[in-house]
Amino acid sequence: MGRETKSLILMLLLAAGGASAVPGAAGSAGASPSEIAELKRMVLELRRELVVKEVEIRRLQNEIARLKSELEAARTAAEEAAAAPPLPLERPAIEEDDLAAEPPANPEALYDDGYTLFHQQQYAAAEERFQRFLAASATSDLSDNAQYWIGECRFARGDYRGALEAFTATVERYPDGNKVPDAMVKAGLCLEALGDREGAIETYREIQQRFRGTAAAARASERLAALR
Repeated sequence: MGRETKSLILMLLLAAGGASAVPGAAGSAGASPSEIAELKRMVLELRRELVVKEVEIRRLQNEIARLKSELEAARTAAEEAAAAPPLPLERPAIEEDDLAAEPPANPEALYDDGYTLFHQQQYAAAEERFQRFLAASATSDLSDNAQYWIGECRFARGDYRGALEAFTATVERYPDGNKVPDAMVKAGLCLEALGDREGAIETYREIQQRFRGTAAAARASERLAALR
């Protein structure tokens, strides 16, 4: 029992009959036996209440400790999540049946839709249009452009590995196409994003050699300077 509790009990005893009311002084003239008994009952009641309060205090202390532990765990998890690299976004699932469907009367309308959707930042829908355009008109003059824009759709969504595949396909399938220089620059940027510094440097140097004096070569030079 704490010092304040003892003092409180003593004050109650004294208030009821002075110093002679303390248990053990039943024979003195201050308090009758019934008054002393009542005081003892009050003391016992106070002790019971104090025990209950102490139990409640311990429960609250334990609850506070648990909440602090959970808060610290949540803070640690948030910091780890913020430090982790973002996961690549999934490419839109394009069913083979969709690509093999009867070609539209005007395949170029698919290309135009894809181009419009891309600039509206609807990248998944735009890629789907370009894919369908390629399936319907693989030998069109716009085929290399469609393949390139598929890479741009994936790049915009943070799917750098998928974008690298699309840009590489642009160069390999359409080596004489007008999108080859830009596709190589974007391939270099994908390699940088994927942590392949040496691969990016090699790509930029190839651009400088093959396309001297072009905007793509100037962009490659900027990236090489940044990587040194």
